[in-house]
Amino acid sequence: MKKVSITEADVAAVATRLKQLSPNIPGFGSVDPAWARPPAVLVIDCVLSLNRNYDTFLVPRLKTFMSNHPETQRLTDLAKLMASYPTPHAFMQQELDYNHESRARTLQTVLEFVCQIVKGIQTIEEEREILKQWAILAEPSDYQTLNIKGFGIAGFQYLRMLFGADTTKPDVHIMRFLSELLNRRISEVEALRLLEAASESVGLSVRDVDTYIWQIRARGEQNADETSTVKKTKLEYSEFWAPILSGEYGELFARESVSIRDDGSIRKKFRYVSLHLKLRQQRCYAQLFFLGVDKSEKSEHREMIMTLFSKSEYTYEYREASKAVSVVFPILDKGKKNRDTWDEIREKLVSKGTDIYNKIKESNL
Repeated sequence: MKKVSITEADVAAVATRLKQLSPNIPGFGSVDPAWARPPAVLVIDCVLSLNRNYDTFLVPRLKTFMSNHPETQRLTDLAKLMASYPTPHAFMQQELDYNHESRARTLQTVLEFVCQIVKGIQTIEEEREILKQWAILAEPSDYQTLNIKGFGIAGFQYLRMLFGADTTKPDVHIMRFLSELLNRRISEVEALRLLEAASESVGLSVRDVDTYIWQIRARGEQNADETSTVKKTKLEYSEFWAPILSGEYGELFARESVSIRDDGSIRKKFRYVSLHLKLRQQRCYAQLFFLGVDKSEKSEHREMIMTLFSKSEYTYEYREASKAVSVVFPILDKGKKNRDTWDEIREKLVSKGTDIYNKIKESNL
């Protein structure tokens, strides 16, 4: 992906506008029930919505498909259903009421790609988790490696957002918002970098910002001004993580609240890694995901960084998925169900996470 330089003046201009809108933005990237749809439906959403009106074109087709095929939840379910038709085009015509052969080929190719990510996974819960980890660790430039016809950076970024990444997609609404604000044309990559940098500078989730701008621009809210309050579903926040995110356990993991949908983990991304604190029903642990352009480079980063953690001092195990390379540090055999020990769990999670973070941050690696 072509490198683009963004100026401090442009970032400041966008940040100033986001500050004006900020009372309405937090939580916008999680309240829509669409985010919680099954993975199979999310893939259809991603591909079919490209350059189409979401509410008038896509939503009726998704509702019909989900009504006709409530059993189609996982990606393999969708792959089997598509394979039951002579061609992807025939599937799209019959099941999605859309006569668009090239879009059908795009859907099939994107589906094949994500099916590889979750290959061997047995449950939909695991599938959601693996897809979320992929989405978080993927880079915008990865769309070029995929090289799927009709599926550019906006579609790729939307796929990451649907699976749980805190990022933005440079679609027509985002592009127009930023172009009008800066009074000039901007590229897709520039739009992506600007919104990420400006959102971070004012402490907002970029996915919340993206979704808010889309809501105003695509749905119009009866031509409401962007500073007006948009009606939205009340977002519930994670009770477990709230004290950690508010700074009661230190500043390292303090940030905006986590929605119930994202209740399983919080993360800190730095250097070659993404550090996750994870809470499950009856266990908790820290997990390091290693970043790189491919699995080989991720494995190299893991070998380099794990020299800091001797087996005599740390208990850990290596994990690998189709594209993810990670290390798990077990903490306690207690989790969400052990509500009476939540304080202990929080303390242990933050302590271990801080130790891992400092070990890496203070090294020369």
